[in-house]
Amino acid sequence: MLRIRLNTQELDRLKAEAERRELSMSEVIRDYIKRMPKPKKGSDGFLDEVQTPAMVE
Repeated sequence: MLRIRLNTQELDRLKAEAERRELSMSEVIRDYIKRMPKPKKGSDGFLDEVQTPAMVE
C-alpha cells in the first residue's frame, strides 16, 4: 500500500477524473502508472534510469 499527500487542487482533479471515468481514485492512479515507460535492465542486471521527456534536454 502507498499513501500519498495531495493538495486540494490535486485531490479535486483526481476526484473529478475518477467520477468522469466512473472509477475509484486508486484505479485512476493505477491506470496512469500502467502507461508509464517500463524500466530497462542494463547488461549488469540492474535497472537503468528511464528518461522521461522532462529529463531530456
